Amino acid sequence: MSRGGYRDHGIVGNLYRWTLYLLPGEFRTRYALQMLQAFRDTSDAVRAGRGVSSATRAELRMLAELLIGLPREHLQSWKECSKRAVTPSLGEMSSATKKAPPLGPLIQDLRYAFRRVSQSPGFSFVAVFTLAVGIGANTAIFSLVNAVLIRNRPYRAPQELVHVYSKVEGRSAYANTSYQDLLELRGLDDVFDAVGAYAGRMSRVMENDGAVPVFIEAVTQNLFPLLGLEPRLGRVFLPEEDVVPGNHPVAILGYGRWQRSYAEAPDIIGKSITLGGRPFTIVGVMPESFESLMVPGVRTDVFVPMKMAAALSREGDEGMYFDRTAQDVKVIGRLRSDVRPEYASVRIDGLSDQLKAAFPDVYEDRTFNVVPTLDVVIQPDFDRVLLLPIAALLMAMVGLVLMLTCTNLASLLLARGADRAREVAVRCALGAYRIRLVSQFLTETMVLGVVGCFAGLLLAHWLLNVLTAIQPPFWVPIDIDHSLDSNVLLFSLCVTALAGLLAGVAPALRSTSPNVAPVLRGEHPPIRHRHFDLRNVLIGLQIVVSVVLLVAGGLFLRSLQEARNADPGFATQDAGVVWLDLGVSGIPMSEWSSTTEKLVERARALPGVNEVGVSNGIPLAVGAGSGAFDIPGVEPPEDYEHHHVRIYCIDQNFFPAMGIDLIAGRGIRGADRFDTDPVLVVSEAAARRFWPGEDPLGRSVFSTELEQPMRVVGVARDIKLDRLDEAPQPLFYLAAKQHAHRADNVLLVARGNAPAAEIAANLRHLVRSVDAQLVVMTVSSLREQFSVMLFPYRAPAGLLVAFGTLALVLAASGLYGAVSFAVSRRTREVGIRMSLGAKASNVIWSMIKDILVVVAAAVFLGVLAAVSVARFLHGFLIGVEPFDMPTLVCVPILLLSVAFVAAFVPARRASRACPSESLRTE
Repeated sequence: MSRGGYRDHGIVGNLYRWTLYLLPGEFRTRYALQMLQAFRDTSDAVRAGRGVSSATRAELRMLAELLIGLPREHLQSWKECSKRAVTPSLGEMSSATKKAPPLGPLIQDLRYAFRRVSQSPGFSFVAVFTLAVGIGANTAIFSLVNAVLIRNRPYRAPQELVHVYSKVEGRSAYANTSYQDLLELRGLDDVFDAVGAYAGRMSRVMENDGAVPVFIEAVTQNLFPLLGLEPRLGRVFLPEEDVVPGNHPVAILGYGRWQRSYAEAPDIIGKSITLGGRPFTIVGVMPESFESLMVPGVRTDVFVPMKMAAALSREGDEGMYFDRTAQDVKVIGRLRSDVRPEYASVRIDGLSDQLKAAFPDVYEDRTFNVVPTLDVVIQPDFDRVLLLPIAALLMAMVGLVLMLTCTNLASLLLARGADRAREVAVRCALGAYRIRLVSQFLTETMVLGVVGCFAGLLLAHWLLNVLTAIQPPFWVPIDIDHSLDSNVLLFSLCVTALAGLLAGVAPALRSTSPNVAPVLRGEHPPIRHRHFDLRNVLIGLQIVVSVVLLVAGGLFLRSLQEARNADPGFATQDAGVVWLDLGVSGIPMSEWSSTTEKLVERARALPGVNEVGVSNGIPLAVGAGSGAFDIPGVEPPEDYEHHHVRIYCIDQNFFPAMGIDLIAGRGIRGADRFDTDPVLVVSEAAARRFWPGEDPLGRSVFSTELEQPMRVVGVARDIKLDRLDEAPQPLFYLAAKQHAHRADNVLLVARGNAPAAEIAANLRHLVRSVDAQLVVMTVSSLREQFSVMLFPYRAPAGLLVAFGTLALVLAASGLYGAVSFAVSRRTREVGIRMSLGAKASNVIWSMIKDILVVVAAAVFLGVLAAVSVARFLHGFLIGVEPFDMPTLVCVPILLLSVAFVAAFVPARRASRACPSESLRTE
């Protein structure tokens, strides 16, 4: 289709002309020129009669008709070829010019592409490696995101499932509900086919070295059938096993517990497992595909009937089944097939109104909130605030890596296309259509892409094994199923196709438009020093992406450094800590105090230990509880009846053991027992909030749990409770012996002149020697506990620095290759200049100055882009602003230095070549 006499019809005209190349070969040969001429004539006639806008509409209509007709023409062509293949005529059988089968051109392109790839093993290896890095990184991160956020849990018809939460005004829109709420919801039989619930519990089992904690989920009898879950072995719970509280101790093992503790024994059904000192009969084993009802990646050890939940609770109180304020269960319902979610919400709102009228004290500020189960990962607020932003950050990060690999590969393909200029010119001279040449080049790119995809999947598998082997510093092991599924494979194919198109289209179009005559005569095109050449644009894009990734990594590294240097308000060195749960251990409340005193006495006798303190929580590790208080002269916040303040129950040695300074007054003393006047120590933030500008010592504080007022006896330095970047929070320290009911969690802190790891190991042995039934949740140094809070900063910093370094290497290699190619194209020029006496430094500078200008401009644009991106990272940073000058200065200097070296090396090598040899090569 010649362009002779062709008046430009704009973008639509060009699209129409290019679309004609997609018609079947025989049809295109017969009719394409006529169709193009008809398009031009119609457009010109409409333009002359009704104006430009009408002509554009006519052009779009003709383009749409062509696109719609493409499948029909290809189908017709295929049918005609099939008929000729089945019943050929004698003339066709003897003809040497038979038509090729429909897939003939594709097979021919594939054969030629494989031959070209095999003839250049060095180029092919670099291209495949580059693609494997981009595809592998994207597949690995997407596999994690898919496992946590996208992959549906193995539920039957999950689109019919909904979670029902309690919405508490002013507190949470997605709180747990009560067991009584569950019973009320079951009454909506015109809305739900079935309604079930589950609740999390902790208990203990005995192993060789003592009691260990196990994670239990108590489920209603109908929950597994409601979800469509079938056990791997045995059966689900029977209706009669979920009627009377504490009457049917039966259990279903999670797959992980069955695998670890019973070696997948097939005869496990009917045997017993002792939970919290009580034997439970094992009636089933859940399949490997089912992890947990609550948190993806955390495998539940044991499932028990809901009516056994109270028997496993610390208090053993059955009030949870009757108390409407005990919001302890999560509710899942299956909607009837003829019920729409909107109708379900209306009916449930009506139920809320009925409950508010019947129980105004309980439901005055409580309603129900219905959320499709497909939209829930852990809890809607948690998903929205934490999971989704982290997933978006990770995918954006690897998306930039993919963009970098595509631009790097495109640069390689441009250089390779320039080397094939003579081949392309010969084929054009012989009458080859440009669309066939573009198709051939794209086929070669897609062959590289397919090989890169397989290599990328292998790299992704290795990366996933490395990432999942790094366990976060939590007491619950994380086991994410990152196996390949249809989502991951489809994503990998899409990424491969996208990478092939992004990397291949521009080089293919550029390489298939040579100036035929000069190339056939062996003439080199003149050297044009254009800053906006396609190759320079690709180099600039690599630099911009590298700057963004490196700046993001630098910000997270600076944030991690600030987090490490942050003052938590207590000493983290030279101390070991052991966390015990006396409630889960089965220790009666009456013995909590005596058990703790025995542990403290034995710990003081350990070698190298100077101080031993006890608390029911540790800042930045095991969260502080809270209590309701009344403070004379200080009104509680609006909509609240009391002041809600965080509290620790401590003994007399907690402050010295933790290294927390007292600002005024005294600390808790050993004489502060249950039979003495209640006392408390307040933090500086509490003193400022409740008694601003006044002396808090001697002030009275009334607790809703005590009849007597508590007297403030001291003021302690502020500490970080939950996050390193938080503002100081009010905190009350209560005497543990005066609040024994809060002492179920025991954290024993031992400080001395021995190494912290040795102190922690000695604490573990001490606990086992005192009572093998004591459940040790964690044991570590205080520094290791502190590192738990550093993990959210350390993990993204490590990933971003790794990908930023990869980006730097790819950009440097791309820059090196581009300069090497430019030097090779200027061999004759270099030889002439050197033979005429030019200085080597001048020759080197002439070859690298243009590329360095491009790099400098790209670095500047990259810094602007990085500053814009960094604003979205502000919520992930601590102590660092998005416009962080050290990062924004160091990253450009690093990139400019690397770019200079990458450009200088090939230029210097070319300047040292013998001029006569350079001229002879031409």
